[in-house]
Amino acid sequence: MRYCFYPFLCAGLALAQSSTTEYTVDLSGHRVASAEFVSKDGDKAELIQSINGRKVPVERTEVKVLTEQPGHKVTETIVRRYDADGRLSATERTVSDETKNASGSTIQATVYRSDANGRLQESERRTIESQTQGATTTADVTIARAGLSGSFETAEKRKIVTVVDGNTTRESESVARHAQGSRGIGDARQSRRLADLEDE
Repeated sequence: MRYCFYPFLCAGLALAQSSTTEYTVDLSGHRVASAEFVSKDGDKAELIQSINGRKVPVERTEVKVLTEQPGHKVTETIVRRYDADGRLSATERTVSDETKNASGSTIQATVYRSDANGRLQESERRTIESQTQGATTTADVTIARAGLSGSFETAEKRKIVTVVDGNTTRESESVARHAQGSRGIGDARQSRRLADLEDE
């Protein structure tokens, strides 16, 4: 799947170091570097240039495999976000438990986010059921968040359908969200068709 809706779904990480620079056009029409993305052994960082000319991190992603057995893997992903001066502003930790079967996989993921004091608190539970038939992969994503009572309730469901045709990948996504106080899914539904992704 080329489109990674969640960081922990991006399991195909290169083990070599790579660097990519993103460019934008300024008011004078000149192409200038706006961000740099560095990847090494599965860890990634996005860097930008601060007002004093030095490069500061915007976001760093670290991926660690905690357990790996045939058909089963537990992965920890830590995302650290920084302010314009390069100071740490937020941390997100995701622990995903993936079980593979003959036609797809199931991922149970727990997401922890830092509060105002920097402590990590459980904020989301996600379940991703993926099934592949031929060139089509369907991923059903269920997101649960803590309600007013403190118990986790289903807040959102997503369906991502990916079709691979040669070097072209087409993806569509539908979203269903709970409105506050609603008992059913489907209060807010949207569908979108992503632009084709061409392999380079």
